Amino acid sequence: MMELLQERYAFLSILGHGGSSTVYEVRNLQLDRAEALKVLNNSMSPDTTRRFAQEAKISASLDHPGIVRIYDFGQLEGATWYSMQLIDGPSLSTLIESKIRLDATGVSRLGVSILDALAYSHKHGIIHRDIKPANIMIQPSGYPCLTDFGIAKFTGASDFTQTGSMMGTPAYMAPEQAEGKPVDGRADQYSLAITLYRAITGKLPFSTDEPMATLVLRLKEDPEPIELHRPEFPEPIRRVLMKALSRNRDDRYATIEDMQKELQLAAATCNIFWNRPFEGYEHRPILRMSFVDGESRYFYDIDPTAHTRKPAGRKNGLFIWIFGIAVVASILAIAALYFKTSESTVSPPQNQATESTDNDSPIDPPVRESSSPPSSASAPSAVAPQRRAVTPAVLTKSELPDSLVIPPELNGKIVPVRVTIGEDGKVVRCTILSRDLSPEEAEIAKAVAMNLEFSPALSEDGLPVTSELATAITLGRTS
Repeated sequence: MMELLQERYAFLSILGHGGSSTVYEVRNLQLDRAEALKVLNNSMSPDTTRRFAQEAKISASLDHPGIVRIYDFGQLEGATWYSMQLIDGPSLSTLIESKIRLDATGVSRLGVSILDALAYSHKHGIIHRDIKPANIMIQPSGYPCLTDFGIAKFTGASDFTQTGSMMGTPAYMAPEQAEGKPVDGRADQYSLAITLYRAITGKLPFSTDEPMATLVLRLKEDPEPIELHRPEFPEPIRRVLMKALSRNRDDRYATIEDMQKELQLAAATCNIFWNRPFEGYEHRPILRMSFVDGESRYFYDIDPTAHTRKPAGRKNGLFIWIFGIAVVASILAIAALYFKTSESTVSPPQNQATESTDNDSPIDPPVRESSSPPSSASAPSAVAPQRRAVTPAVLTKSELPDSLVIPPELNGKIVPVRVTIGEDGKVVRCTILSRDLSPEEAEIAKAVAMNLEFSPALSEDGLPVTSELATAITLGRTS
């Protein structure tokens, strides 16, 4: 395969391989861009080849910063392949295997972002059906990216499987998926809840970690509560995940959007800034396997923050290795110059917050901050990159005007909100993140929030910038 594509790609290393395909780190020679190239093994059945092509087609139809981007697809002399965005960071599975356990902040930021990607996917009629830690990659920007739509399905479209067949990873399947029944978006909801459960506890939500045994247990037993393993974990977030883990899909959230809103609300109640990059790990690059002279040698980049790729070499005589210090030094110098890049990560687009005074109003999707310029698809190129806040806004004044009357029954009531704070420290927009308020009560809560004053957030150069803050306010007057 490498010989067939050597005019288009420089093969650098092997990122991973399984029974049906191999993923290479390559450099697109025409675009001078680092990419990942997924190649289907030639021995695969026609059914597997159709699925592989479907994965490329489905992924390419989705344009979301939280979903890996597909660049190209091809079939050449019996070989089938597609190229995609290279995510130079670990998978959630790698973090779990490294004994890293996520706290409430990490779960909120990771969960809300993945739910946003799934909400987009479901809106376009695509159910992933294989959410698991290995299919969630962490970008260097701190935002997660969903990969591997190999068994994804268009809603209402014909499937390659027969009724009663089981598709997916047993340890993360929804009960209805394990039984081979038709699935909808609630199956993705269940699988994501198991994924986050394991990221919190290091365990699957049943009394055994054996995948097939858990497949049977979920059909007849309720999952073990999170507090059994992490008693200190905040109850509001536990409640969201356990609801999504309901055996009966009718007991879960009606849609992914509903689960996202409830997780946002739970995070705000816990005073967690869920609309920021995930920071639950120390960044490390992905593990690579070189194939110099046919040998398999695993390696990491020496400097995880560098963007210079070290060529791994090619086999079958593509490179002749000469044992001489001067020649070796020359090869390394030329290779370093040739493969040096400055990769940029496209940050998720910023969503404009809207005012809400109605408890039935939808909660806005997360607003994501980034120091990287927005993609051309999300903003005009003439717009200058927004300065990023590095020093958060701090509350400086909470006194209320005498004209604002708060009914006694609301005194002391805690209301989660999201506020936009201007460069002068004044609140310019407020979104109520609670559904259990009447329109009148929501209006009062909004008035309280709009009267708050802050020291403005500051950028890296010390200048005030507009920022967003998710928090909870207490209605009432200080004595």
